[in-house]
Amino acid sequence: MNRTRRPMSGEPTRVIVEQAALWHARLGDERTQPGQREFEAWRTANPAHSLAFDRIAGLSARIGGRDPIKGMALKHMLGGKKGSAGAALILLLFLMAGGWIASQQPTVRIWLADQNTAPGEQINLPLADGSRIVIAPGSALDMDVGAQRRTLRLLRGEVMAEVSEGRLAPFIVETDDGTALALGTAYTVRKYRWDTVVTVLDSEVEVCSSRTPMPDCLILVAGQRARLGARGVRRLGNVDIDSASAWTRGWLTVDDRPLPEVLAELGRYRKTPIGYDTQALMSLRVSGYFPLSDPNRALGSIANSLPVTVDRSDPERPVVRRR
Repeated sequence: MNRTRRPMSGEPTRVIVEQAALWHARLGDERTQPGQREFEAWRTANPAHSLAFDRIAGLSARIGGRDPIKGMALKHMLGGKKGSAGAALILLLFLMAGGWIASQQPTVRIWLADQNTAPGEQINLPLADGSRIVIAPGSALDMDVGAQRRTLRLLRGEVMAEVSEGRLAPFIVETDDGTALALGTAYTVRKYRWDTVVTVLDSEVEVCSSRTPMPDCLILVAGQRARLGARGVRRLGNVDIDSASAWTRGWLTVDDRPLPEVLAELGRYRKTPIGYDTQALMSLRVSGYFPLSDPNRALGSIANSLPVTVDRSDPERPVVRRR
């Protein structure tokens, strides 16, 4: 296998990608596995070689983790059958040459995110720097946390960050709508379809819009929140800190909110959705303290306090109807 000149940008060329894909395929085929010394010599000859190989390995591993069927297909293609290296090369070239382009698309970026929570799944994740994040159900984010950078890229859903103090790299949560820079703090960031809402739980956060031609930033303190969107940064009404962070402790605190909004929140903590007619239920308001670990119990409490029934003919997909 011939060595390739190092690209000036440090990014692998297509030739290097092809070489890395072939190495990955050959390493996965026991009958054609090359000598480890030969592979290591190729990998260490150029930083771009190692980068290309790691990206291929990472993408194929993510496919196996995200989709068992595709993972099995990939494993079969990388197995010991005749011609597997060629088949794997085609697949991996698609992942790398096409995948690098496709990975810029929202759906693919979410699918390949570093952290991806399913409906009903919430993750409490301590970080190496002493910070902690809580990732809400149905969320996706990429993480770049180290000595030089502490950046979370929220692609979907919601995250709460408790940031460790000290003279470390800035801690930033960013979305397509802008950034939220911690100034020694705890805060939540929620990505909606068209905008992002930042809520400060402790200390201060600097929020800046990335969708306006001129810089647009605000500094928020505990109890304050803002919306980042096409119109820049806009302050929203203040919130109760305990209520705003209750979801990280397994509770949903509601104060006079429309019933469909509450059902949508409860639905995030179920593996299957809750059925309801938004228009029919919009005039009903809800207040209460509901356990997110048991959404069915929460539905029972709502049915006892409002003129609604819960149809459980399909236990996996309850439907809330107005009486």
